[in-house]
Amino acid sequence: MTFAYPHVLFLLLLLIPFAALVIHNFRRKKRILREFIAEEAQGAMVVRAGREIDFFKASLLIAALAFIVLALARPQWGERFESTDIRGLEIVFLLDTSASMNAEDLQPSRLEVARNLIVAIVEALRTDMVSQVNFAGAAYVQCPPTLDYEAFKLLALASATSPEEEQGTDFAKGLPARRWPS
Repeated sequence: MTFAYPHVLFLLLLLIPFAALVIHNFRRKKRILREFIAEEAQGAMVVRAGREIDFFKASLLIAALAFIVLALARPQWGERFESTDIRGLEIVFLLDTSASMNAEDLQPSRLEVARNLIVAIVEALRTDMVSQVNFAGAAYVQCPPTLDYEAFKLLALASATSPEEEQGTDFAKGLPARRWPS
């Protein structure tokens, strides 16, 4: 834990004279009571002098002041956001989701092997942005570019074969709409 204003913590030193003042007031009250009523009579009194209540109230007041000083120092913990300069690649995985990917020439299926391979590659990355485009008869973005590898892996593993209306293996649909140099 850190404090935004650690110099405010010096105000905690003010609690020492305050505690001394409370003790002095407690002794003065006891002395005045002793002057007013004899000690033998005090033991016979049914009504208490309120020492326990005074001590409890003084303790609560000292604790409250300590917490006020701590609050003024603004304790801070938890997440911290930092700007970092990340250098890496932007990797786009193109995944064929046509019905042919259900073939079992690779165990358990081509699609399952492809998904596991994508996840294995992503687990080895550190600062590269990854995204995934699934394609068959049409292409759609399964996951936009991200550095959140855990979320990407969940989406990659959730890839399924396209519906019957979108069958076919049109690789060009998965590529970005750019002009490639000839």
